Amino acid sequence: MSEKAIIQYDEFQVSLETLRKLPADRVAAFSALSFAVTEVNVLRRVFLSQSHDYIGEKLIDEAINSQKLVVLRTWSSKLFEAREFLEQLCKRKAKISDSDLFSLAQKALS
Repeated sequence: MSEKAIIQYDEFQVSLETLRKLPADRVAAFSALSFAVTEVNVLRRVFLSQSHDYIGEKLIDEAINSQKLVVLRTWSSKLFEAREFLEQLCKRKAKISDSDLFSLAQKALS
């Protein structure tokens, strides 16, 4: 099965005018999570563009493997950072004036 058949991405446009109408908490969360999503998508493309076929030369095969592992490690750390951000939002419930943002963070974590 091809990668395209497994993963589907949605893209949406948000104008600066719309962002200006949002409370500061939402803009901060939107910015942080948008950046994280962009990084994860870039790392996905880097991983998919790599050669995953070993050629039988020990040094080259080790370099291919190391490169894959570095990308996967960075990829997973970005996902961890996004999860950590959402967990921190949930811990700060009393300081978050936006109940919708709090409930979205809880939903995303579940």
